[in-house]
Amino acid sequence: MPREHEVVPLTARQLQRFTSKIDRRGDDDCWPWLTTTYHDGYGKIKINYITFRSHRIAFAVAYHPPGKLFVCHSCDNRLCCNPRHLFTGTVLDNCRDMLSKDRQSKRHGEHCWKHKVTDKDVLEIRRRLSMGETVTVLAAEFGLHYSTVSHIKARRIWLHI
Repeated sequence: MPREHEVVPLTARQLQRFTSKIDRRGDDDCWPWLTTTYHDGYGKIKINYITFRSHRIAFAVAYHPPGKLFVCHSCDNRLCCNPRHLFTGTVLDNCRDMLSKDRQSKRHGEHCWKHKVTDKDVLEIRRRLSMGETVTVLAAEFGLHYSTVSHIKARRIWLHI
């Protein structure tokens, strides 16, 4: 059974149903999704008993199935289904796009209520890792879980520094 990232080809009837839920405007305008949404504001549609994000279907119909890649919005409008506003990218591409447009939550790093280290600590952790210290030693010293230091090292978290 396919998962959400495995967009399947639509039948003519499914395609008609999908396109009827989009307010198609000018070629360069956003084409908003008109019906149901996820809690995070992205459009959703059920096809063959699987719920998909509407912009992923729009991208697949216009170009090709995105596979496991993210389908990102150049317009930053979560409801937009205009294929001209959509592009694929990795998790990192999506994060960089978000940061470059200053769309991230202001509650990251030291601004997050649950932070355990400071920006300065993270820079020190990265410096010491580059000098050969182990993740385990640094995790114990800074009172962090091993995986947290691993994520800092791999730049999966604390992306802003």
